[in-house]
Amino acid sequence: MEQCYEVVIRRLLCAECGKTFGLIPEFIEKYCRYAKGVIQFAVRMLARHTYEEIAEWFSASCIEIMTLHRWRRRTAT
Repeated sequence: MEQCYEVVIRRLLCAECGKTFGLIPEFIEKYCRYAKGVIQFAVRMLARHTYEEIAEWFSASCIEIMTLHRWRRRTAT
């Protein structure tokens, strides 16, 4: 879980309205800097472990306890 990758997000310009938008790869959660797989794994682990334990496991990735709470709330809906 300590692997980090840089992902290039292509930005495109809409010919009709002039606004720009990014093409986000499927494995990345919108507005999030972690892959969907990491988020799903962490939320599954919350069924058997505390927020503090999981935050410690992900300490190299700087995932905070509040981030875990937010991920759990987001996936519950």
